[in-house]
Amino acid sequence: MKTLTDSKQVLMDRAGELLDLARETDFVIPDDTGYFSIEDEVVRQVRALVRQSADLMRDVMEHYDAESPVHVPNEVAAGGDEDFLREIGAQISAKLAVEEVSGLAFVSRGQLLDTLSALDHAVTGREIWKVASHVDAGLRRAGRALVAVESAIRECEGLPAVYRPWQNLDDSLEVRRVYGEFRRAVLGGDDESEELRGEELGERLHDAAGQIAELRRLDIYPYLRIDDRLEIRRLQKRIHAWIEEGGDAEAGGRLWSDLVAFARLLSAINHRQEIREHDRLAVNGLYQRFFEHGGMPERLTPDQLSWLEPLQGLDDELDVILLDPGRHRGADLKAPLARLRRELGRPFERPPHADFLSSAHG
Repeated sequence: MKTLTDSKQVLMDRAGELLDLARETDFVIPDDTGYFSIEDEVVRQVRALVRQSADLMRDVMEHYDAESPVHVPNEVAAGGDEDFLREIGAQISAKLAVEEVSGLAFVSRGQLLDTLSALDHAVTGREIWKVASHVDAGLRRAGRALVAVESAIRECEGLPAVYRPWQNLDDSLEVRRVYGEFRRAVLGGDDESEELRGEELGERLHDAAGQIAELRRLDIYPYLRIDDRLEIRRLQKRIHAWIEEGGDAEAGGRLWSDLVAFARLLSAINHRQEIREHDRLAVNGLYQRFFEHGGMPERLTPDQLSWLEPLQGLDDELDVILLDPGRHRGADLKAPLARLRRELGRPFERPPHADFLSSAHG
């Protein structure tokens, strides 16, 4: 197994210690709008956590920015074109991974410093609800940034991934929704989309370039898996190069085929443990509520659509209904939910405090 240099190990250790500190910090915003107070010690703890996390992001960024550029030893270059190209390819891939770690740290640091500034401003102004909001945001952003950067470093350095219980389910569901939108935008519901030719191929690749640019502007983008971000960047560069070089038909066909394959591969996010557990529970609970307990209306209500919203991106048939509910009856949900219920298997045994049907969805 690959080992880290001492300096990189120090960065990883700091990330682990800060994640432990984040998990140990207990803060919950009350459900009602009555008067409440926040202990000064909690505010100090969260402020220190956010500041130390921002400092870590700076150090990660500086360390990976200083990584050596692509360089091929003379003996490799002299060994023949195949060895040369293989070595160059490996080093370029490594350089891209290093840039991704640095870029992620840069974005994360900016968000953490913004949160820290907002928290300080709210404390100075004695705005209790804003203090609560920024404390909550600081905890979430620090945890998300630390997990993302630790994961990116491990992938960049060729180390096995580790599961962190901090994983934010809301972030995972948002990524799934974004991936679903991107997949639909690229595929356009066309099962034969790999076979595009001529003018239509050019239009679809131009549209895909726009979709990728939009995807990269989203707040959630820096927290996608590093492999996904690397492939998104590669595809974006290939599309731009193809357009600039005049749009060769054969090269365009290969590019489109790769883009379609990648778009379809994004559905693998549904196999992540935390998402699959969420879906298993949600689908089973919704099916029971809608079709076993009775009372399913002719048209889906706003409340019912809000319960279904976290499932966007799980299934194309279900998405057709969720994205255009006005054209579908409530009964149209039965077939896709029943199928998904079978595919996801038996629901997990729910603890008494997490009853889906009688909690926030009730």
